[in-house]
Amino acid sequence: MGRMRKVKDLEELSSIVDTEDVEVTVTQEEYLSYEVRSCADLYRMYKNNQLQIQPDFQRNFVWKPITQTIFIDSLIKGLPVPSLFIALDSSTGKRIVIDGLQRISTIIKFFEKDKWRLNKLSYIDRNVSGKSIATVKQKFPDIYQKVENATIPVIIIWTDFSQQSSMDTLFNIFYRLNTGSQKLNNQEIRNCIYNGSFNQLLRKIAKSEEWRNTMGDSSFIDRLDDEELILRVFAFIDELDDYTGNLSKFLNHYMLKKKDMADDEVEVKDNTLFTALSVIFQNITDIEKVVQLGKTLKEALLVGVSKNLNNIASKSQKEFQRMFDAFINDKEFSEENLKYGLSKRDKVQTRLNKAISIFSV
Repeated sequence: MGRMRKVKDLEELSSIVDTEDVEVTVTQEEYLSYEVRSCADLYRMYKNNQLQIQPDFQRNFVWKPITQTIFIDSLIKGLPVPSLFIALDSSTGKRIVIDGLQRISTIIKFFEKDKWRLNKLSYIDRNVSGKSIATVKQKFPDIYQKVENATIPVIIIWTDFSQQSSMDTLFNIFYRLNTGSQKLNNQEIRNCIYNGSFNQLLRKIAKSEEWRNTMGDSSFIDRLDDEELILRVFAFIDELDDYTGNLSKFLNHYMLKKKDMADDEVEVKDNTLFTALSVIFQNITDIEKVVQLGKTLKEALLVGVSKNLNNIASKSQKEFQRMFDAFINDKEFSEENLKYGLSKRDKVQTRLNKAISIFSV
């Protein structure tokens, strides 16, 4: 299918990925292989669960129909298309598309949606312009076969998903590959490469009525801000003392460790956060004050309350309200104090320990 060779050094990797300002450590486990796959072959791999595209973990927008139509026309005309990048776990054979989701999704749509009607455009093949896929397949089988046989270059990044160093490399490659105007943010990347029971819990909480009632509604395209906030809360509840100041790497490592957590741990974390949300919602007289808090204060509030649920259970509404007022009025959470260096180790630990202390009284 292609040739495989070891990535010798960072300079070689840089010829494929712009690594400026990003840590990329290439280990003995990382290899590259170069393949050429037909669209029919890629679709077969998808149908056989050999290729995971996980579109539901990406952002909430996709290519517009006109862009999909132009891509299909490019395949029909044999025009060159950009390479796909796929991560392959060398120990399990699991493949994940890390760049090329919309191209793969459009190919799958072509083979599965007979009723899909391509846009009517003057500059695409007149035999497919404005036609449904079913019509193309029936009346122009030679054109349909051109799409089946069209080939796309694929770069395979061989790695070991169980090794933290390999996942760090994969995360950073994924980050650098998404260089378009709508590139994925960190949490969107995490949701793709760290998918598992923990990720499902983050999504469940973020979409829950309890979360929306207490923390406010997300925007139409929230870019997974809520999921990242919930991830930060869990990570700091468990490992605040281990935080070194690199927030992105800290969250990546924590999410990998918790990726496939057992059902009993999922239940514990589920109960912890939903109980904290309930306590806040039921005891704050003006919940809009919570909704209007910035991410940093919401994070501190949730960590502080979650770490003190046993203590808070014995408090009256008036007592909890006093704790909340003390929290939002403390100098650690003042606008002046939150201007700079929010993710620095000392800042984070001091801020969150203060929140924990306030709700422990």
